[in-house]
Amino acid sequence: MITSNSRVLIVEADAAVRDACAAAAERIGCSVYSTAYIDDFEIVMSQLLPSVIVLDLNMLGRGGADLLNHLVDTNSVAKVLLLAAPSERVVDAARTLAASIGLDTVRILKKPGNRLDLEKQVQSKITTLLRDEHPVVPLRPATSRRRVFSDRYHG
Repeated sequence: MITSNSRVLIVEADAAVRDACAAAAERIGCSVYSTAYIDDFEIVMSQLLPSVIVLDLNMLGRGGADLLNHLVDTNSVAKVLLLAAPSERVVDAARTLAASIGLDTVRILKKPGNRLDLEKQVQSKITTLLRDEHPVVPLRPATSRRRVFSDRYHG
């Protein structure tokens, strides 16, 4: 349910996409924190306690995987909206990634070509995530409890 306490964290490198997502979330009454950087996400997560996280799928190679693992490790109840390129292959890979680490509350949105469509679709997805009639299912590790990327990718 959307309340004045509904908080959205947007992590998106593209300023135009980030602004469109922020506008969509604000339009439905959410508090928004948006950034192009994910370096301090643990601090932001603990202070913001977002209801929804909008994450650019391209960020997964630059720390986004750490963010997803952090959600699992902390039993976060935040719901995740992954923004993906309009490619079925990329969307399928995102679904596989989410399932492999046990993320139950992930939705994927293929980025449309124009800002207006993006705002409408993001607004609709966030509204659906926040109004979901089902109880929030905490994120939980998959049976194998594996990390998205091994430590060798983290410098």
